[in-house]
Amino acid sequence: MLGLRTVFGQATRVSRQSRPALSIARRGYAEKKEEEVKETAEKSDDALSAAKKATEEAVEAQKQLQKDLQYAAADFANLQRIGQREKDLALEKGVMKFAKSILPTLDILPLALKSVPEESLTPNESADRKNLIILHEGLVMLQSNLQKALKENDVEPVDPTGEPFNPDHHEALYQAPIPGKEPGSVLECSKLGYSYKGRVLRAAQVGVVQDTN
Repeated sequence: MLGLRTVFGQATRVSRQSRPALSIARRGYAEKKEEEVKETAEKSDDALSAAKKATEEAVEAQKQLQKDLQYAAADFANLQRIGQREKDLALEKGVMKFAKSILPTLDILPLALKSVPEESLTPNESADRKNLIILHEGLVMLQSNLQKALKENDVEPVDPTGEPFNPDHHEALYQAPIPGKEPGSVLECSKLGYSYKGRVLRAAQVGVVQDTN
């Protein structure tokens, strides 16, 4: 029995003697864990800050991309407008050139048609008469087709008879005092003028009522 007490007593003394070392060990372990937790928290903060910064940079990049896309779309629209405007100008120049090239023919056709007496257009058995009628009908058709082609391309004839003389639209060939007529008005149109989309393509050649006062 004595031996057991002695052993127990020695064990108790050893346990008491080891308590400070155990406390130190526990405190060291706790401090180490605290440091690990602190380091983990710091790493988490750093990762969160990096993620936040990356997110902000991504948002800014997206905004910049949207701006760049808007600028690109605007530039493309401008190029389209410029291209369309150039096409329109080229088309207008082409129409005006074409119209001017056929105006002399349109000027001659009415004279050619008027030069044929009406009695010559009465059908009979004469071969010459038949040929003349065919020729006259061809000229009428040609005149109609040319006038139609001009109208479809916004080219209109202008006969300013009775209107006030406008030097920007009319070319005065002569002036004459005419009783009962408004001075400064167009007495007659010797050659039709033509306009393209409201612009003067060719000025009408006219006679003007002279002011006698």
